[in-house]
Amino acid sequence: MSVSILIVEDEAMTAVFIRTILEKHKYKVVKSVSTGEKAVQAHNETKPDLILMDIRLAGVMNGVEAMNEIRKGSDVAVIFMSGYSDEEVKKEAASVNPLAYLSKPLNTEKLLDIIKSFADQK
Repeated sequence: MSVSILIVEDEAMTAVFIRTILEKHKYKVVKSVSTGEKAVQAHNETKPDLILMDIRLAGVMNGVEAMNEIRKGSDVAVIFMSGYSDEEVKKEAASVNPLAYLSKPLNTEKLLDIIKSFADQK
């Protein structure tokens, strides 16, 4: 089964890079957005299987706040991505029980391994 993925990343080049890698590996990217607010809206519209979520985003909501909002009506899986690896950020991210927390720059092999493992369990 193909996994549908929502990308939430405010750096346009990073978002395009991630989309390219995922599509090359036959994953369906349903949308790519740059803010937490748009992430909530895109999730509600597309109902993805998985969200790749940056923590620091453009807009008012950060990635964890967006996931808290999304989780009010969904148990969609999330992989957090962040250039920030301090313990406070990791602790905040852990509060929504993510599949993984990946530091940037992304290790694409590790990302793909996590997604493949997730897909195999669906």
